Amino acid sequence: MKLTHTALTLAAILAIAAPAFAEEARVEVKLGSTTTPPRVEIKKKIEAKKVEIKNKIAEIKDHNSSTTEDRKDARSSTTEAVKEKRQEVKQEIKDNRTQTQTERMKREVNTATRIITATADRLGLIADRITSRLLKLKTAGGNTTTAEASVTAAKVNLADVKVHVAAITALDLSGSTTTSTTTMKLTMDKMKTEAKAARESLTKARQNLEAALKVIREIEKAKIGETSTTTGAKIELH
Repeated sequence: MKLTHTALTLAAILAIAAPAFAEEARVEVKLGSTTTPPRVEIKKKIEAKKVEIKNKIAEIKDHNSSTTEDRKDARSSTTEAVKEKRQEVKQEIKDNRTQTQTERMKREVNTATRIITATADRLGLIADRITSRLLKLKTAGGNTTTAEASVTAAKVNLADVKVHVAAITALDLSGSTTTSTTTMKLTMDKMKTEAKAARESLTKARQNLEAALKVIREIEKAKIGETSTTTGAKIELH
C-alpha cells in the first residue's frame, strides 16, 4: 500500500511537471535558441524527467523490497528461535516427567517386594514350626496326614511367591529419557499383576497353615482327652 501511494505521488508530480517543462522550452525558444527545434527539446526534457521519475520509483521499490525481505528474515529467525526454545522446554518437561515416574515406580516396586518378601519369610518360619510340632505328634501316634498336606500346600504357595517377586525385580526400571510412556505403563501393569499374584499366593499359604494348625489343635485336644480318661480310670482303681 505504501509503495502504491509513493508511485502515484511520483506519477502526479510527473503530470504536473510536464507542462512546466514545455513552458520552459517555449521560453528558451523565444529567447533565441535555434539549435534544437522547440518540440524536440520539450520531448527530450519530458522523457528525461520520466526516466528520472521511473528510476526513482524503481529505487523506492527496491528499497521497500529489501526492507520487506529483511523483515521476513527477521520474523523467520524469531519464529525458528521460538520453536527451538519451545521444543527444548517440552523435552525438558518430558525428561522430568519420565524421571519422576521412574522414581515413583522404583519406590512402589521396592515397597511391594519388601513387604511381600517379609511376609513370605514369616510364613515360612511358621511352616517350619508347624512341621516340627507335627513330627512330635506323629511320633506320639497322632494322625497328622491332613495337617502335613496343608503344610506342603503352603510351602508350594510360598515358592510361587518367590517366583512372582523374582519377576518383579527383573523388570527394567531404568526409565531413560527415550523410554516411551506406553513402555513405562506396560512395566507398571506387569509389576501390579505380579504383585497381585504374589499376594494371592500369600493368602493361600496363610489359609493352608491355618488349616494345619486347626488339625494340630484337634489332635492335641484328643490327646489331652485320652490322658484325662486314663488318669481318671487309674484313680478309680485305687
